[in-house]
Amino acid sequence: GDAVKDLMLRFLGEKAAAKRQVLNADSVEQSFVGLKQLISCRNWRAAVDLCGRLLTAHGQGYGKSGLLTSHTTDSLQLWFVRLALLVKLGLFQNAEMEFEPFGNLDQPDLYYEYYPHVYPGRRGSMVPFSMRILHAELQQYLGNPQESLDRLHKVKTVCSKILANLEQGLAEDGGMSSVTQEGRQGCSYLVASIRLWRSRLGRVMYSMANCLLLMKDYVLAVEAYHSVIKYYPEQEPQLLSGIGRISLQIGDIKTAEKYFQDVEKVTQKLDGLQGKIMVLMNSAFLHLGQNNFAEAHRFFTEILRMDPRNAVQMLSASHPTGKEPSPKDAEEHPEGHRDSAEPGPARPMVPQRAPPGPALCAQP
Repeated sequence: GDAVKDLMLRFLGEKAAAKRQVLNADSVEQSFVGLKQLISCRNWRAAVDLCGRLLTAHGQGYGKSGLLTSHTTDSLQLWFVRLALLVKLGLFQNAEMEFEPFGNLDQPDLYYEYYPHVYPGRRGSMVPFSMRILHAELQQYLGNPQESLDRLHKVKTVCSKILANLEQGLAEDGGMSSVTQEGRQGCSYLVASIRLWRSRLGRVMYSMANCLLLMKDYVLAVEAYHSVIKYYPEQEPQLLSGIGRISLQIGDIKTAEKYFQDVEKVTQKLDGLQGKIMVLMNSAFLHLGQNNFAEAHRFFTEILRMDPRNAVQMLSASHPTGKEPSPKDAEEHPEGHRDSAEPGPARPMVPQRAPPGPALCAQP
């Protein structure tokens, strides 16, 4: 349901609550199309409700626990979206309970070979790769980061093995490649497969780095972030900036300055506003780490001039002394600034959002 409307009903009454008109599970098409609408409007709870209805239509979902069922690619995609939304909402224990029937995601009925009449000729796991990542990451939100790291390491091992097989011209499972096309088409398939699994391996390394950062193992976290650059070279400026901010967090100003200088060199090759803002942001954070609040304020003000919708800079510029913004400060600023996801001065670390995944994914 709509949590905001529930609060309005409780504290402001029915008349005020009736004025809130947003999309809900009843007002959209009962399909993936409606689900995309709710997610694009950030109506997470309504999207969870709709996932439940769609899973019920697949013979799963509410009241079906313990009953025999057949999985499909659509039903598993729905489960992934629902579980990702639960994590997005911070309902980690609910997500863990709903993950339990899937075990370690390697049960026979989660493979195409289990349904030869439905998926003739198809092989491998039906489980979305991002669902495996979510299954591994969930434990760190439940206070078990070592368990998350262990699960991620298993996924990394599989990805590395598959990538090695592909680079040797074999199939993903190590057998003879089933690609019979000659010339350009067969070569394109192999290149696309290698690119896909390199991207997945980088995605796992990113999650491992975030987990190590949560465990405050900064040395290994930095090594892991460096390894991600190999798989996502286009994100090198963001990753180097994040490593520099980690150095600031642990008080290593000189190392942070070195990384920020590297970012400046990389962004010189890029066009557009994003690179300039990144360099200015790093300079502002560096001055904060040096207790030079006046200079930090100058940089934040400049960023705000270049990007007026950046809420982090707006609040930072209004507090040149480095004082933590209060709820009252947020009330005094326009509503349009509320959606910025950039980390603020109090938490200068690598953003926890991973590289883009499936279109329906609501990453924690």
